[in-house]
Amino acid sequence: MKVLLLLIISFLLSKEIMAQTPGSGNTIDFDGADDVVEIVDNQSFASANSEFTIECWIKTTEGSGSNNVFVTNYGGTGQNPFFMLGIDNVNAFFWCRNDPQTISRKPTTPKANVVDGNWHHLAGVRSTTSTDLYLDGILVGSQGAITSDVRLGTIVSVMDHYNRYTIGQIDEIRIWTEARSQTEIRDNMCKRLNGSELNLHSYYTLDGTTNVVLGVIDDSGNGFNGTMMNMTAGDIVTSAAPIGDESIHSYAVTTSTSLHIASSDGDDLTASVTSITSTPGSMHVYRVDEKPNVITPPGTQAQLSQNTYYGVKVFGGSGVIYTVNYNYNGHPGIIDENNLELAKRDNNADATWSQEMATLNTTANTLILTGQTGTEYILATLGTDPLPIELLNFYAEINYNNYVQLTWQTLTETNNEYFTIERSENGLNWVEVIDIESKNPNSLSLLSYSTIDNNPYNGISYYRLKQTDFDGQFSYSQIRSVNIKGLERLEAGVFPNPSEDHITLEGSPIELEHVKIYNHLGQDVTLHTLIMERSEQKLVIDLSRLSDGAYYIKTKTTAKKVYKR
Repeated sequence: MKVLLLLIISFLLSKEIMAQTPGSGNTIDFDGADDVVEIVDNQSFASANSEFTIECWIKTTEGSGSNNVFVTNYGGTGQNPFFMLGIDNVNAFFWCRNDPQTISRKPTTPKANVVDGNWHHLAGVRSTTSTDLYLDGILVGSQGAITSDVRLGTIVSVMDHYNRYTIGQIDEIRIWTEARSQTEIRDNMCKRLNGSELNLHSYYTLDGTTNVVLGVIDDSGNGFNGTMMNMTAGDIVTSAAPIGDESIHSYAVTTSTSLHIASSDGDDLTASVTSITSTPGSMHVYRVDEKPNVITPPGTQAQLSQNTYYGVKVFGGSGVIYTVNYNYNGHPGIIDENNLELAKRDNNADATWSQEMATLNTTANTLILTGQTGTEYILATLGTDPLPIELLNFYAEINYNNYVQLTWQTLTETNNEYFTIERSENGLNWVEVIDIESKNPNSLSLLSYSTIDNNPYNGISYYRLKQTDFDGQFSYSQIRSVNIKGLERLEAGVFPNPSEDHITLEGSPIELEHVKIYNHLGQDVTLHTLIMERSEQKLVIDLSRLSDGAYYIKTKTTAKKVYKR
């Protein structure tokens, strides 16, 4: 039976590797009148006996006695939902139904005012032993084992979903087929997923290809895409949720709290609390591994970093003051340290950066700002330091033949010698795939690059782009990933091409059953070659006895031109 999930986002709650925008990217702004995103779920994951978790970021200034429901599902018009995650008046709630035929209500103590115009993280977790509601990573309500309906927060009426439209913004919706722990919720709420996590049912970043034509894309790659109803392009706006590529946190914040996070280049940021008026619930520091959505430098600054920036977010409390210590050692492209400064802004939706007079220490390689209260920070320069190439994007996509198409674009290049594609099975250990020379080492115009990895891993392959200057300095792009489930080639792939002595063919067993090799005159030279290795989906052929030149490799359905040199 099909269960219709609503990203209502009013009620709710792709895998390229996601055509993402920096940080929290975009969000959808719901008008509370008729905006809705509908998603068909054929797995019926929210069955009466299942464990599941619903997570999302929300922002609203509107409460309602008849609910502001951000995530729900329903079985059709007039049918009661199985779960709801949202706000009643000013309090968060998470409600689950046990028996589809029985409606009973269990009100609990109201849980935390979230109608304040700030971004908050909600997570509803149903396990076999309890049903829990988390607000900004803190458990604010819990019921024991489900024996009847469960509702956390205050009582709400159960009605047809079309009477309950969300007013506010929602971002980073994640649906899991497991009961997530508090540790997992805290560790991941301020950073993006890669989309291939275990037990991730569906994932909506609302970035990349999300639009009113294509709808809302499921970035888990599981295909639970949504349709935007009664909405226009103006409903897709920039998100201010505190989300990066990596994050750290503390849920016991004191004047001794110091949070440190580093990038792969070597630069890092430390936020150290210096004073507190009222103790907060938590403090998070996150890092974004690409240039920001706003790159216009403020004041007399000439350029902002094109590959890294950081954010600090405090939840709850008041009067939390901290010092930022930015260690720029390792950041690529720096020529004159004396030109370095910091810029900051409130969040990802802030359209302007402000110039900050940080204390520069060229011996310790640091920039220090005191008296900070929560914002995003980026390295800036007063001079002409390139801070390196201006990378517009970097994508990894599975093509029609289960190879990986890697594409990227640069807006500018300064002193750039070449790029290197690197691949990993685990995101930690990397191997070089191919080097690509710069098309113009000193370019002020858009340049596009593309290459193919003919030998991805079976399963998840991680990719990153390394850029190397003529002086040996280098930097990395954000990591992308693809998930190839079973290497069944539609046609045979041939590599390397050109080749010096041997070639490798990969494809389906049927495709590789009969292989012939012809020279440029059309003569069959197969007998002058030798099969060095054969498996079900792979052939390695020795070409050493052939003269240099062009040849054609003929399989069952295709012919590939290769060059021997």
